[in-house]
Amino acid sequence: MAGVVELRGANIVPPGDIVRREVASWAGVSMAPGPTPGSTEFCFHHRVLGHVHAAWNGVALADLIFSPEAGEALITAGRADPHPMIPGMGWVSVQVRTAADAARVVALFRENYDRLGGRLHVV
Repeated sequence: MAGVVELRGANIVPPGDIVRREVASWAGVSMAPGPTPGSTEFCFHHRVLGHVHAAWNGVALADLIFSPEAGEALITAGRADPHPMIPGMGWVSVQVRTAADAARVVALFRENYDRLGGRLHVV
């Protein structure tokens, strides 16, 4: 696998791939090519949760969509950054450099998943 680091014979999964594997494993989640080459979009019952861009220099970028109020709250709390192209619209971005970053991003995807599941009355 390109971009995988080997340490003493053990493969280390790139942080962006940790996010992709976890989110893709959830019931009702589908994956498709994202908005840019090499990116992956995640939908829950045809509703967009967000996408993960391909890593560049070892850093992947996750973009997630929330309501404008929820997105602003995440930014204010330091859990995400404003989306560089469409700030203030609910989209937020998080750089994924480490396994800890991947865990933070998975938690954000999970919040979106749970929110949509509750709204759609899907378990």
